[in-house]
Amino acid sequence: MVSISIRLEPDIIDKLNTLGPYLREALANALASSVRVVKKETIPKVRVLSGKTRDSYYYSVDKAKQEAYVFSDWFISRFLEYGTIRMRAFPALRPALEACRKPIEQFFILEIDKAIDKAARA
Repeated sequence: MVSISIRLEPDIIDKLNTLGPYLREALANALASSVRVVKKETIPKVRVLSGKTRDSYYYSVDKAKQEAYVFSDWFISRFLEYGTIRMRAFPALRPALEACRKPIEQFFILEIDKAIDKAARA
């Protein structure tokens, strides 16, 4: 399996959680938005012969652990992403993540702003 994960460091989570449950929800929403956009950006970058590799990409969000993943469950994806001794790499996930850095930052900024507003009104 080939995957890319987005994980917040525990000390950052602890500091942000002082804002209460609003922030925990905001972080989960930002993670979910992030992996959706990375998956969407990955699909056109996948080297397509039969379409099986392209169709093997999924995403998952673990709200409890504050982690999110974009992954392919097809073993060939690993070889395409990183290459082999006999084949050059045809990466899809890494370039997609790099292309999505700015939107991901914006998701977190927007969701954290919403959480601060909710906490201030409560």
